[in-house]
Amino acid sequence: MAIANARRHREERRARADLETLIDTSPVGVAVFDATTGAPVSFNREARRIVELLRDPVQPPVYLLDVVTFRQSGVRKDLLPEFPIAELPRAGEPLRAEEILLSVPDRRSVSVLLNATPILSDEGAVERWS
Repeated sequence: MAIANARRHREERRARADLETLIDTSPVGVAVFDATTGAPVSFNREARRIVELLRDPVQPPVYLLDVVTFRQSGVRKDLLPEFPIAELPRAGEPLRAEEILLSVPDRRSVSVLLNATPILSDEGAVERWS
């Protein structure tokens, strides 16, 4: 029994490591945010690259949450807390292929195609979003 449990645990660790490697090396930016606070939980390598394109080198990356603006379909412009798409994952609704322009005050910007998927807790509440 102990050998079977150890083997299962080793296989689960290996599968998790494989998945983490796949996500981190993906050419698609992946970020996970806390659904309650909007705080970043984790980023893969490509998401970090996108953040670096916008980030002021003297400021920490989290500073972008206070200054980056989001322009949806060229119509709206909001800071993250007022951005309506940020509410969708909290409501448990996925978002697919929404074109967003991320901008910072010095006019640097990056255009992204956004997908947002809620990550549910065991109780079914939206806990995080990716």
